Amino acid sequence: MAERLEVWKKIGNQVRVSRGDSLRRLKKLEDNSIDSLACDPPAGISFMGREWDSDKGGRRKWSAWLANIMAECLRVLKPGAHGVIWALPRTVHWTMVAVEDAGFEIRDILTHVFGSGFPKNHDVSKAIDKQLGAEREKVPYASRLAPRWLEESNKGNDRPLDAIDGEDVHYSESDVPVTEEGAKWHGWGTALKPAHEMWILVRKPLSEKNVACNVLKWGTGAINIAACRIGDADTRGVTGSRDSEGWGTKGGHVAGSACGRYPSNFILSQPMDVILDNQSGISKSSSAPRHNKNEGGTATEFGLKPFTYVPSFGDGEGGASRFFIVLEPESLLPFYYCPKPSAREKNRGCKQLDHRSCGVGALRDGGRGKKAKNTHPTVKAVALMEYLIRMITPSKGIVLDPFMGSGSTGVAAVKKGFRFVGVDMSREYYNIAVARLRHTDYQYGQRSLRARVQQRRKTRRKTK
Repeated sequence: MAERLEVWKKIGNQVRVSRGDSLRRLKKLEDNSIDSLACDPPAGISFMGREWDSDKGGRRKWSAWLANIMAECLRVLKPGAHGVIWALPRTVHWTMVAVEDAGFEIRDILTHVFGSGFPKNHDVSKAIDKQLGAEREKVPYASRLAPRWLEESNKGNDRPLDAIDGEDVHYSESDVPVTEEGAKWHGWGTALKPAHEMWILVRKPLSEKNVACNVLKWGTGAINIAACRIGDADTRGVTGSRDSEGWGTKGGHVAGSACGRYPSNFILSQPMDVILDNQSGISKSSSAPRHNKNEGGTATEFGLKPFTYVPSFGDGEGGASRFFIVLEPESLLPFYYCPKPSAREKNRGCKQLDHRSCGVGALRDGGRGKKAKNTHPTVKAVALMEYLIRMITPSKGIVLDPFMGSGSTGVAAVKKGFRFVGVDMSREYYNIAVARLRHTDYQYGQRSLRARVQQRRKTRRKTK
């Protein structure tokens, strides 16, 4: 049985996956053979009670465990190769210690902000009432999905919600305190609403004297800025240079780009772009010089000289969100602290798999009480992974994911024409990933592309 776990499964010409321990599997890969790393390792918080997300006995043991795996990733990556490693804000320091101990350079942190996280708060007032032995009144409520079910099953029935039979109606403790101490702490809790996640941008140290030499030898060491530019606006403009005294402008040179704004380390998800634009308003670009007025004071009061400058870049018209990557809304739906794909995207390619329950996720993503086929609780959106791996992977390069999960990174890699190597220890998640990758390879893979071209040729011959 152990021997069977060591077999790599090939899916088309672009994908190799394996089920087993990541550390053990990575040892089978050749040195300096992988072009980029993109992974979503456990966070060490025992998420939803899952054993694979345990803290291994504390911060030091957990960081040492991850550092061993990251050291193998470092070995198989080409010198200068980049990686993006997901981290939960609460334990991001554990992850960063591990990747540094493994030998990676930490280059940046990409912050992904979303507006619909689920707060895991503990109501202190309720806890006090319970501690003092006081019971609050039970009030009826419907689950998030219940209104749809009740509307269909109770058409023409005017009974109140709490009189409808069935498991769709639940009872919860009232928000009204029943003790004096509970009333003092009414409205107090223990946690904030999660609204962002982090992706640590890392790089394997260069083997050559500079980036240019490293790129020429290995094809790695740089970030694909052009492929990740934001929008298609022409941001070229003339920026002034300082005069002999350090202020004002003289001459200047052209800066900016004709094909979009420079990508930043900040990513927004819908509907955050709408919210941001509503707060910022819509602005228009202007080529008129701007002046430092020193807020009514003299220049010498603040140690500054008055100056005039021409805007460096053509900002264009729009709200504040135009400066950030905004992912499509249908690709990102909430599931606790991280974005989730829609039920359709999540289960695409899993038609032949059995339905299984995955707790809260089954209700949210399966819809109408159906059990989900893709049961992984932290599936990443394909659109997000496409953007991240496009940033760090050279053309036709190999993307590695030692924590493959349900295969979102692999799906994104195949869709963008990259090769993919993935490992996961769970039989359940591995089978889901294989199903999704096979479906994606059939639609986007090199073999399926040739098959479609051949089919078109046959069709043309027949029509002639």
